[in-house]
Amino acid sequence: MEKLIRKAHKLVSAKDHNRGKDEEALLARRESKRKNKHKQYGGSKLKCASREKKRTERTFTHSDAIKEAEDLEEEKYKIKGRKSMPMKSAEYETEGREFIEEAKKGRENKVQKYLKRDVKTQDAVNKWVERTLKKGVEGLKRDFETVKRLIPNPLETITFEANQVTGRNRFKDIPCLDETRVVLADDPLNDYIHANYVRMAFRERPIICTQAPLDLTVYHFYQMIMHENITVIIMLCNFTESGRKVCYEYYPLTKKDAALTFGDITVICLRRFVMQREPTVYFTLLGLKNNSGKRQVVRHIQWSDWPENGVPDVSMTPMSIFTAVRGSKGPVVVHCTDGVGRTGTMVAIEFILEKMFHGEASDNSAEMIKELRKQRALCVRNETAVNVNDAKTPQLDQLEDVGRFDAPLKTSCCVGVKDGFLSTDSHSKIS
Repeated sequence: MEKLIRKAHKLVSAKDHNRGKDEEALLARRESKRKNKHKQYGGSKLKCASREKKRTERTFTHSDAIKEAEDLEEEKYKIKGRKSMPMKSAEYETEGREFIEEAKKGRENKVQKYLKRDVKTQDAVNKWVERTLKKGVEGLKRDFETVKRLIPNPLETITFEANQVTGRNRFKDIPCLDETRVVLADDPLNDYIHANYVRMAFRERPIICTQAPLDLTVYHFYQMIMHENITVIIMLCNFTESGRKVCYEYYPLTKKDAALTFGDITVICLRRFVMQREPTVYFTLLGLKNNSGKRQVVRHIQWSDWPENGVPDVSMTPMSIFTAVRGSKGPVVVHCTDGVGRTGTMVAIEFILEKMFHGEASDNSAEMIKELRKQRALCVRNETAVNVNDAKTPQLDQLEDVGRFDAPLKTSCCVGVKDGFLSTDSHSKIS
């Protein structure tokens, strides 16, 4: 019996041993398959591991950076082993007061600087008004008698004289100075146009004074507009006055009008409307294009009720017009029929106001007009010379009383001064 039990035990042990070997072999085969599989997809696994590592590093780096920043911020307030604590209230209030006082001091300096400039401006305005009222109309006429003697020497207008037969001069008795004339860069045969640069007292860019375009000169006019990068044209006349044509119709009046072509330049009307609070001033947006592909947008402003041989009603219109063109990127072109009468008056008003608002209106109007005539011959004629003085006085009176006006009128009256033109800054009143 015992032998049978031992034999059975040996058989069971042998089976268990064989089963163990079989299981080990099975596990070995499985492991081998697994390794082969890993070898087959090892690249993908490595990529996944790399992405996981980067994501972990990125998250860690960001969190660590935040913690480091917090630790640095906390370190500011650590005091010898104590926990972090905020700045004491007294310290904060002291620093706050110092900061506020510093800000107040800076603001007071700006205010004092402005008031100093404003007082200087007001003194110049008051002196000019007092001097003008004291002279009266007769005194102003006597001033003009000294101005009209300033006639250019023929040697100063050689190019003008040479073009008397080319049809480029509207009037034979209104010369164009050689020294300040605009040169047509795109016309190799004849670079002449009856136009002059007029430098203002403080304005960076000059004003170009010119005659109204003729049918023979309208192309030259637009050559000048495009070459000089003109963005504003101020027109002080109508196409027809007193039953005669005084200006060539050089631009389309409405969007419905056909485009006009002069040489290689095409002109279209983009928009036209009446200027706000100025019923006699028309604002037209023009689009220009030449054959080389250059495009240019020009703002055209026409003051329509200024009579040719007279003066308009005294108003804020000149100021409103110049305010509308303030900040233009290029020179401003101003023209009437001859380019010296109404044009000269408009430029003279701006020239004198610019000097006054910079506190330098010590010279009388006659001297300033002489300065203009050195740049544009015969600039400002007899009737309009008086209008220069007549027009400015009510404008200055209105500026002094501007605080009584409502907001829209303040905007149109242009309180304050900037770059020689009046700005709409409500913080720049003249009181």
